[in-house]
Amino acid sequence: MLRTSRFLLPLLLAGALAACGGNDRDKQIDTQFPLQKHYQTTIDSIVPPFAAAHPKVSEDKIQSVVREHFTFEEYRTDMHKLYGKEHFNDAEFEQIAGYMKDPAKAQQLGQTPDTKALGEKLNGYMMETARDENLRKQATERVQAINEELDKIEKK
Repeated sequence: MLRTSRFLLPLLLAGALAACGGNDRDKQIDTQFPLQKHYQTTIDSIVPPFAAAHPKVSEDKIQSVVREHFTFEEYRTDMHKLYGKEHFNDAEFEQIAGYMKDPAKAQQLGQTPDTKALGEKLNGYMMETARDENLRKQATERVQAINEELDKIEKK
């Protein structure tokens, strides 16, 4: 069976952000961030380790199982909480929104002198939630549930 720790960080960072903040900016986030594209990027980063551990299961099926255990709506809620006014003022949010329009560009946030402090702030919130024991437990349970379901599929 696949070691749980290989999946823990992506799921923690994606799913654990729910503890981060409020929902004041939901509409702005929904309209200014390509959430579906970012969700797919997250799913794409989670699938390969499961595929390596379950070679008899197609990647499409693995992706489907992962999506059942980590839905778009959960991801969307996490993003609303992470980017809420509790964490970022309007100017910071607008700067982040400019980067978030493209998942590849979003990876560059914090790489320039102008965005270094903002990137560090964002990473700080993400790492803070990733260290939360309750969230770690939830992520571990999620990984175990995915592995159990993939094991059943593999045995068919």
